[in-house]
Amino acid sequence: MLGFGHDGGLKFSTSEGQNIEGIKNIMFNARVVRGNTYASRVETESDRRKQYILERNRSDRQDRIKRERRRISSLVSYRK
Repeated sequence: MLGFGHDGGLKFSTSEGQNIEGIKNIMFNARVVRGNTYASRVETESDRRKQYILERNRSDRQDRIKRERRRISSLVSYRK
């Protein structure tokens, strides 16, 4: 929530309900998206974290499949 504090500065409320007063320049706030945002997808830190976890899980799964294939192929070639 955005409002004005007693000293004329901006006053923010966090999602937990805590008030943050005395912020004069909102460009120093991490929640402000900088630059041209016209027709662009805004990616948050949590989005980046989720994408990283998905890619890491995909890579781990591919590595497990490769190891299993190598193990199976070594068993098949050993029996010949």
